[in-house]
Amino acid sequence: QQLEKWLSPNPFKNSFEGLEQARQCLLELGSTLRGFKLPQSADSGKLDELNLKLALIQRLKAKYHTDMPGLIALKQKRMEELASLENSDAKIADLTEQVKETLKEASKLAETLSQHRQKASGAFDKKVNEHLQGLGMEGAVFETRNGRTRLDKSAPAMRQGKAEEGAEATDSLSSSGFDSIEFFLSSNAGEASKPLRQIASGGEISRIMLAIKSALAQSDPRPLLVFDELDTGIGGITANRVGEALKELATHHQLFVITHLHQVAAQATSQQKVVKELERGRTVTRVLALSAKERVQELARMMGDESSRSALKHAQELLANN
Repeated sequence: QQLEKWLSPNPFKNSFEGLEQARQCLLELGSTLRGFKLPQSADSGKLDELNLKLALIQRLKAKYHTDMPGLIALKQKRMEELASLENSDAKIADLTEQVKETLKEASKLAETLSQHRQKASGAFDKKVNEHLQGLGMEGAVFETRNGRTRLDKSAPAMRQGKAEEGAEATDSLSSSGFDSIEFFLSSNAGEASKPLRQIASGGEISRIMLAIKSALAQSDPRPLLVFDELDTGIGGITANRVGEALKELATHHQLFVITHLHQVAAQATSQQKVVKELERGRTVTRVLALSAKERVQELARMMGDESSRSALKHAQELLANN
């Protein structure tokens, strides 16, 4: 008010009015605070409870490396997981039903696959036996037998919808169906067929594999095939037929053949020789790629005499014809 005496007109008139209103508010607040009475004593039990909660919150923050909003989010997540567990029986029942339906569909597909295999096995056996006749196994009869892989009665596993302990045996499904396929062989006419894995010798196994691969030449996806001991117990015209069969198979796959027969080696596109040498007191094995001239000499050596003119000439003829 004293300042107002000296200012005319007074530019701070509105501001002075605002200050007066603020002064009145402060006076009223002071009067209210003077009339407010604090409790004579605090509830010690309540304080202890609050302190325990604060301590727990601090421990949880340290344990989970998060802040208060993070703890709240974590609590919500755990509550959802708990609710999910409480509904687990219903989910298990639903999943069990889905498994049964899936196994039922898989069984239908496996049955269809089995029927196709039964039809194809006859044509496959016929082709394999045709190839065996030309590979020095004229009296042999090859046969494919399709069975079913079975589960034990006591198996608790669930296959095709059976999961009970002690359930009856049922077909065992796998990624390839429920067929159990085994090859049988009668090595000579009049002999009973027996599982191939029990009776075939190394040489027979190789020739049977050659016959199988020849029958499947256009459908087998394997790029490389390895044959060993193909020449065991054969010679003459049979050796020529084995070589020809390998050459035909090589139009569909890359072949790696280990042989001691010149008739087989002559059919190859390239030829390597395995030699052993003594080097610094130790035996060293080397594989040497042969040139055209070296192949002639090696084929003659395989015939029995690399210095014989007739053997060298025959080796040249073999390479020229192949």
